[in-house]
Amino acid sequence: MTRMNEAQLIFANEILGYENKEHMSISDLSASLSEHGIKCSQDEVEALFAHLKFTKSDSPDKITPLEVYSNGHLFRLDSEDRKHDKVRDVLNKIALSCGAGVTENDL
Repeated sequence: MTRMNEAQLIFANEILGYENKEHMSISDLSASLSEHGIKCSQDEVEALFAHLKFTKSDSPDKITPLEVYSNGHLFRLDSEDRKHDKVRDVLNKIALSCGAGVTENDL
């Protein structure tokens, strides 16, 4: 649980910039993932960006801190949300690659 918690903190605060309280564009998200050594295709970045967004947001081309707070979770609890899909695969890739020591067995 400690490794998973650390991975979540890295994702929310360092990758998504929650503590900065600034909006993030899709290019910012892609750059942030790259800065952390996480290689994602453009389709994966777009899927993650869409997952983080509220459907009707005031800033359609930006992720707000509220969206990060609400949707920026690496680990999903609902069994329906844990099914294989592109977003889950990207979140698992991030969890495994963010440097917190999360392994496949943790997922």
